[in-house]
Amino acid sequence: MLFNCMFGNRVDLLRLISFFFHFSFSFLPFPSPPPPPSPRLEDVHSADGRTQSILPHLRDRFRAAELQLKILKSLQDFSPSPEVAGACAELNKCFFSPEELDANYSMVFDLPECSLVACYEFGIQHNTIGLWRNIVSQAWQTRGLVNCDIPDASALKECFGQVATVMEQFKEWDREGISNVVEWFEMFVAQKEYNEKDMVVDALHTFAGHTYGELYGIYESLANKSEDPLHYVRVIGVILSLWKQSLRGSFDKHFQQIIIIKVPGFIATASAEKDEALKAQLASLKN
Repeated sequence: MLFNCMFGNRVDLLRLISFFFHFSFSFLPFPSPPPPPSPRLEDVHSADGRTQSILPHLRDRFRAAELQLKILKSLQDFSPSPEVAGACAELNKCFFSPEELDANYSMVFDLPECSLVACYEFGIQHNTIGLWRNIVSQAWQTRGLVNCDIPDASALKECFGQVATVMEQFKEWDREGISNVVEWFEMFVAQKEYNEKDMVVDALHTFAGHTYGELYGIYESLANKSEDPLHYVRVIGVILSLWKQSLRGSFDKHFQQIIIIKVPGFIATASAEKDEALKAQLASLKN
């Protein structure tokens, strides 16, 4: 009787319990449902429903932006002029395609290094030999060697180092072009009869990051195709001596193969040219 007075019939009791249940649990911190998964960057659906990848396109845009920044930094090193200022303003305003960057900026302002990037990164056609000649010519002018018949050795080394810094970016892409530049420099060194035979080698090793094994490959190729290989054999002797010093007594299979298989031929070249000093140096490599 008391129960019926307090709570009425059973239906009312169930309603009361349900009310207290919802009222109590409404204040509990239930976690929110997780958000729907975001689409992956590489999964972009085209109109016909096929999944396409945008990552290659993003990489291309990023590489193009790097080229644009390279051009902009190069122009900032120019002497101030209305043309340079206008070009910098345009490059700071929006992005351009690699073709636009090369045609409207690299070629117009004579930036051969940037044109090499456009060639090897984006397949834009160029006479790469002409670009390398331009790079060498600009380094020659920068170091004030244009009117020097026999430049000072230290200035010449700085010039080689400047060009070798450019080579470092392209040594995996254009080995033939780099070999041509090395040949030009070595022909100049040989013609002017500099006593230091390691000027170009030192620049390539220090600034372009070539190992002694890579340098040996470049110079062996130049010696094989040269009608007068003695100069290159002399430089090879220097490379092998430096390589041997760097090993500090440790075994290097590539080096030992060269000593056993190739050095006897170099000794024969030195003997034929009656260069006894070179012959003795090459022979000492076996010890």
